[in-house]
Amino acid sequence: MKELTVSEAIKKLGENFPKMSWDFKDVEINGGHEVISQWLGDPEEDITVCVCSDRNTREIYHRQDFFFLNFAYQEDYDALSYSEDNQIVVHEGECYIGQPFSGYAIRGSKEHGIKIIGIHIRKNIFFRDFLPALSADSRLFKFFLAPETNEFSNQVIIIDFGAARLFRSTLEMICLEYADKKADTQKILKPMVLTLLMQLARQYKKNNLGPKSERMSDRIVQYMSEH
Repeated sequence: MKELTVSEAIKKLGENFPKMSWDFKDVEINGGHEVISQWLGDPEEDITVCVCSDRNTREIYHRQDFFFLNFAYQEDYDALSYSEDNQIVVHEGECYIGQPFSGYAIRGSKEHGIKIIGIHIRKNIFFRDFLPALSADSRLFKFFLAPETNEFSNQVIIIDFGAARLFRSTLEMICLEYADKKADTQKILKPMVLTLLMQLARQYKKNNLGPKSERMSDRIVQYMSEH
């Protein structure tokens, strides 16, 4: 069977986007009601890859129970962030990273044909397999660690990759693997996603130059004293 090209893989994932498990549930939390998105991929998957390519997409404002990275692969797109009345623009080349409880909704684009590549990672898998590799920058480490101790942590980070080709190439490889799934695809995806996260951490540090990070032992002691 002929292997897919990058454009074919992205197109295939875009066509599959509306067919994913869009199961929103209304949940009572702290006396209020929240709309929660369930896992969009197959139940046995730990990592799901999706592509939104419809400029008219208007998601329900919701929260979820997994980490997600949405990369503006082609053109800018609109989104609701933090609250239902806070609309932002995610520019091409930017990666929107949300903690599991962070509120979000794609609002598409009024003018352009967008392509948003999304990577979804189950919480327990993220903490077990990916978090230790992100400890070099204390700010980013705390961002990813926060949902482990506070399930209602509601933070986002937007990282601008500009025209960084390496990050885009890694994303494209992930799309190629997921669009043509095989029995070992999940095993292959994990080191690929780890590579993506390491590139993300590198770019975050580059974009947010600050004081040199303290030693890991110092961070652990500080975290234990705070919790």
